[in-house]
Amino acid sequence: MLACLGLSRREKPMAHNAPLALNIQEILDQCLIGLANSPRDLLSCSLVASSWTDEAQSHLFRHISIGKRSGDLFIKPLQIITPEKALILYEALSSSSRLRRHIRAVSTVLMGSNPINTTICKISCLSFPQLHESSIFMDKIYPDVLEASICHPTLCTLRLSLMLSSFAGLVDIWPRCAPSLRHVELRWLVFGGTELLDYPAASRPRIRIPALRLDNLGFKDDSERSYTYGFALHPFDLSDLRVLSIGTQSELGYLWKEVLPSHAFRACQFLDISYMPFTLDAGFLIDISLLPNLSDLRATLGYPAAVIVSMLASIPSQHAIHKISISFRQYDPTAEDYTALDAALLEIYVHNTQRLIVFEVTSDFKPTVSASFPRLKEKYVLKWSENDSWMDANDLWWKNTIEML
Repeated sequence: MLACLGLSRREKPMAHNAPLALNIQEILDQCLIGLANSPRDLLSCSLVASSWTDEAQSHLFRHISIGKRSGDLFIKPLQIITPEKALILYEALSSSSRLRRHIRAVSTVLMGSNPINTTICKISCLSFPQLHESSIFMDKIYPDVLEASICHPTLCTLRLSLMLSSFAGLVDIWPRCAPSLRHVELRWLVFGGTELLDYPAASRPRIRIPALRLDNLGFKDDSERSYTYGFALHPFDLSDLRVLSIGTQSELGYLWKEVLPSHAFRACQFLDISYMPFTLDAGFLIDISLLPNLSDLRATLGYPAAVIVSMLASIPSQHAIHKISISFRQYDPTAEDYTALDAALLEIYVHNTQRLIVFEVTSDFKPTVSASFPRLKEKYVLKWSENDSWMDANDLWWKNTIEML
């Protein structure tokens, strides 16, 4: 069973002697980089020669994923989904600080009463000296796991996906959060009889982050909307926020007007909006003129185009914005939608011909979209980005953007 993790009982390779060429570091690096997403091949490489073991294991253990969510279609590199292999992994990691130093990203799934959960908790509470990313999926709060996951001194990115019937246990985890944290993704759905806990502003940890992604911040009804958003954001200092991504069911208009402090957007350079209100409620309109440093605006056309047209109209003619991306997904624009967008985008381009206008489309939808923007096509303005998965396009934008920070 240890061989399944690239280990023997003494962590020694099967072969002790190897041709000199196998020990040339540049050749070894090129061989293993190409196998980074193939755990089976990395396992084999770790047993080739003693000079290969550590390097192969550094790729194999770079990202470990423990547990499996319903709906997961793909097995990730070193994904452990059985209690037996999870226990082997725990024993290997707990007894080897060298293996733990290889780990850069950990994904944990704690759902239901799965027998693997006990071992997942033990693994999550180990020390990982070089951990950069932590992804956590839970349907109830495990305080020890949460605290251990966010306190690693090298942690940069936190993805927290929760399905909760209560907020209890979330308030107390943040004071131990690593000061190195820079990128936060929050996804959760609250259901059941939610207890509205007190989180006084005076006691907030004030974790300064430059990148925030909110997706599916669900709530039972409008009376809990303000509380849910406020609770999600209360630990964070957003005065230096440079990247903001608002996903499905997380309403930027409401955050803009009711939750976020007025200065939160002043430093924002990259804004991604995948959820729009259905109507042009004047109180929730998004005024781009309030973002003087915005360089990259991405909006998903998932609802009537009038909302996006109104937002585009708020861009001052001398604004420094450089790139505008429109992502087309389930919503089927009308002819009037296309005409309004064509005019609004052309107006923005005319004021500054150095601006980039990019349409993100699926390959089969590109001809329809292309034919619907005659004025932009006439100016040879349009750039295209094709991706057949809307969710992949959102993730790719976020990944590429935070890598630029």
